[in-house]
Amino acid sequence: MNIILVPGKRGRAQNACFSHRHLLVFAFVALIGLPAFFGALTYRIHDMLARAAGEGAQIAVQERELGRQRAVVETARREASTHINALALRLGS
Repeated sequence: MNIILVPGKRGRAQNACFSHRHLLVFAFVALIGLPAFFGALTYRIHDMLARAAGEGAQIAVQERELGRQRAVVETARREASTHINALALRLGS
């Protein structure tokens, strides 16, 4: 494949000849390399923006949920203890 290169100031045309290997490398970069690069770049930018914007809010939501779950566990523990004590009294008498 011949490509004609025309520089800006000199005005003299030069031929560049690419082999099949060159074309294969260009095709690989164009079809695989560039989309992979821009996909990774977009993912990292999205991740950075998500961490900067929503990390505090997400942590606060998780802390509230953890507090609710701890209250439920404590209530269940007290009720189980009460039922065990009542059962022990029944068995002991």
